[in-house]
Amino acid sequence: MSKSTMKAAVYHRYGDILESAEVEKPSPADGEVLVEIRAASVNAYDWHLLEARPFFTRAMSGLFKPKNNILGADIAGVVASVGAGSERFKVGDEVFGCLEGCGEGGLAAGGFAESVCAKEGNLALRVIPMTDQDDYDRLLWFCDLNFVRGEDSFLRAQWAARPFVWQIYPQKEDAHLPKLD
Repeated sequence: MSKSTMKAAVYHRYGDILESAEVEKPSPADGEVLVEIRAASVNAYDWHLLEARPFFTRAMSGLFKPKNNILGADIAGVVASVGAGSERFKVGDEVFGCLEGCGEGGLAAGGFAESVCAKEGNLALRVIPMTDQDDYDRLLWFCDLNFVRGEDSFLRAQWAARPFVWQIYPQKEDAHLPKLD
């Protein structure tokens, strides 16, 4: 496989099974980014396009055969390159979103591949929220119900005196037990 090709799950006829194939790797146009896909969902939208049911979906997806051979509407991944005029993301950003309007005919398509070009407006930056301990405690106090995991969070949730659901998970050599005594 060369740098200009990639693997994708493709189909060529409605109702057909998906098969692995080598396809041309896309290049981002103006206002687009190339995303190396790390995760893609399989949902009813993809199934409707694969089966062309209800029949009126063919009006957009192709009357006799599909216009887009690669399904996949919802993705998450890493920006590999950016097209001209792209300002929101840079190479290496972790993103997620829907590929609505990225396929031929305005359909969401292309997520069942190693890479896909997506419009910047269809993506969001994946941010992992972090907070310091004081803000975490304040958050526990203000919530009507807290979902916590781990012994330290369990003790802090008890201290906040608010209803909570605790997820218990075992640790190596029962390291969590002394904290609970």
